Amino acid sequence: AVDRVVELACVDPDGFGEGEVDAVFETLVTLMGTLPIVETRHSEQEDRVLINLLRVLSTLVSTNGHLKLRADLVRRIFADLFSIPTSAGAEAAAGANLPPRCKTRACREAALSALLELARDCP
Repeated sequence: AVDRVVELACVDPDGFGEGEVDAVFETLVTLMGTLPIVETRHSEQEDRVLINLLRVLSTLVSTNGHLKLRADLVRRIFADLFSIPTSAGAEAAAGANLPPRCKTRACREAALSALLELARDCP
Protein backbone atom coordinates (compact mmCIF):
# COMPACT_ATOMS: atom_id res chain seq x y z
CA ALA A 1 0.00 0.00 0.00
CA VAL A 2 2.80 2.41 0.86
CA ASP A 3 4.51 1.65 -2.47
CA ARG A 4 1.32 2.76 -4.27
CA VAL A 5 1.29 6.07 -2.36
CA VAL A 6 4.94 6.72 -3.20
CA GLU A 7 4.35 5.75 -6.82
CA LEU A 8 1.43 8.19 -7.16
CA ALA A 9 3.41 10.97 -5.51
CA CYS A 10 6.46 10.45 -7.72
CA VAL A 11 4.73 10.15 -11.09
CA ASP A 12 3.96 13.86 -11.36
CA PRO A 13 3.81 15.66 -8.01
CA ASP A 14 2.73 18.92 -9.67
CA GLY A 15 -0.01 17.26 -11.68
CA PHE A 16 -1.89 15.45 -8.95
CA GLY A 17 -5.48 15.37 -10.07
CA GLU A 18 -8.50 14.75 -7.88
CA GLY A 19 -8.52 11.08 -8.85
CA GLU A 20 -4.93 10.58 -7.74
CA VAL A 21 -5.54 12.45 -4.48
CA ASP A 22 -8.58 10.27 -3.85
CA ALA A 23 -6.51 7.13 -4.54
CA VAL A 24 -3.76 8.22 -2.13
CA PHE A 25 -6.37 9.13 0.48
CA GLU A 26 -8.15 5.76 0.17
CA THR A 27 -4.82 3.93 0.40
CA LEU A 28 -3.86 5.81 3.56
CA VAL A 29 -7.27 5.28 5.19
CA THR A 30 -7.08 1.55 4.42
CA LEU A 31 -3.53 1.38 5.75
CA MET A 32 -4.55 3.17 8.93
CA GLY A 33 -7.25 0.57 9.54
CA THR A 34 -4.82 -2.33 9.24
CA LEU A 35 -2.15 -1.06 11.61
CA PRO A 36 -1.69 -2.97 14.84
CA ILE A 37 -2.04 -1.14 18.15
CA VAL A 38 1.54 -0.22 19.08
CA GLU A 39 1.23 2.17 22.00
CA THR A 40 0.85 0.80 25.50
CA ARG A 41 -0.70 2.42 28.52
CA HIS A 42 2.40 2.99 30.65
CA SER A 43 4.97 3.59 27.93
CA GLU A 44 6.24 6.58 26.04
CA GLN A 45 6.69 4.54 22.85
CA GLU A 46 4.92 6.53 20.13
CA ASP A 47 3.30 4.98 17.09
CA ARG A 48 5.21 7.15 14.59
CA VAL A 49 3.55 5.45 11.62
CA LEU A 50 0.04 6.26 12.86
CA ILE A 51 1.03 9.78 13.89
CA ASN A 52 2.44 10.55 10.45
CA LEU A 53 -0.49 8.90 8.68
CA LEU A 54 -2.85 11.13 10.65
CA ARG A 55 -0.78 14.19 9.73
CA VAL A 56 -0.76 13.31 6.03
CA LEU A 57 -4.50 12.62 6.08
CA SER A 58 -5.08 15.95 7.82
CA THR A 59 -3.02 17.75 5.18
CA LEU A 60 -4.85 16.03 2.33
CA VAL A 61 -8.21 16.95 3.85
CA SER A 62 -7.16 20.57 4.42
CA THR A 63 -6.25 20.99 0.75
CA ASN A 64 -9.01 18.81 -0.73
CA GLY A 65 -12.30 19.69 0.94
CA HIS A 66 -14.31 16.97 -0.79
CA LEU A 67 -12.48 14.40 1.36
CA LYS A 68 -14.23 15.75 4.47
CA LEU A 69 -17.35 13.82 3.54
CA ARG A 70 -15.88 10.59 4.90
CA ALA A 71 -17.89 9.98 8.08
CA ASP A 72 -16.26 6.56 8.45
CA LEU A 73 -12.89 8.28 8.89
CA VAL A 74 -14.28 10.49 11.66
CA ARG A 75 -15.64 7.39 13.41
CA ARG A 76 -12.34 5.54 13.03
CA ILE A 77 -10.24 8.41 14.41
CA PHE A 78 -12.73 8.96 17.22
CA ALA A 79 -12.50 5.25 18.09
CA ASP A 80 -8.70 5.42 17.99
CA LEU A 81 -8.90 8.15 20.61
CA PHE A 82 -11.70 6.96 22.88
CA SER A 83 -12.27 3.20 22.50
CA ILE A 84 -12.52 1.38 25.79
CA PRO A 85 -11.32 -2.20 25.98
CA THR A 86 -14.01 -4.74 26.76
CA SER A 87 -13.56 -8.03 28.57
CA ALA A 88 -14.47 -9.88 25.37
CA GLY A 89 -11.94 -7.82 23.42
CA ALA A 90 -9.26 -8.44 26.04
CA GLU A 91 -9.81 -12.19 25.83
CA ALA A 92 -9.70 -12.06 22.02
CA ALA A 93 -6.55 -9.93 22.05
CA ALA A 94 -4.74 -12.42 24.34
CA GLY A 95 -1.74 -10.27 25.14
CA ALA A 96 -2.01 -7.79 22.28
CA ASN A 97 -2.18 -4.09 23.07
CA LEU A 98 -5.74 -3.00 23.80
CA PRO A 99 -7.60 0.12 22.65
CA PRO A 100 -7.52 3.02 22.44
CA ARG A 101 -4.92 3.09 19.69
CA CYS A 102 -3.77 6.65 20.51
CA LYS A 103 -2.33 6.66 24.02
CA THR A 104 0.65 9.01 23.85
CA ARG A 105 0.38 12.76 23.81
CA ALA A 106 1.81 13.07 20.27
CA CYS A 107 -0.58 10.50 18.84
CA ARG A 108 -3.62 12.00 20.58
CA GLU A 109 -2.64 15.47 19.32
CA ALA A 110 -2.31 14.17 15.74
CA ALA A 111 -5.71 12.46 15.98
CA LEU A 112 -7.40 15.54 17.46
CA SER A 113 -5.84 17.74 14.77
CA ALA A 114 -7.17 15.40 12.09
CA LEU A 115 -10.66 15.50 13.65
CA LEU A 116 -10.53 19.30 13.82
CA GLU A 117 -9.53 19.48 10.17
CA LEU A 118 -12.34 17.12 9.18
CA ALA A 119 -14.82 19.35 11.06
CA ARG A 120 -13.47 22.70 9.81
CA ASP A 121 -15.96 24.53 7.55
CA CYS A 122 -18.45 21.65 7.65
CA PRO A 123 -22.13 22.48 8.12
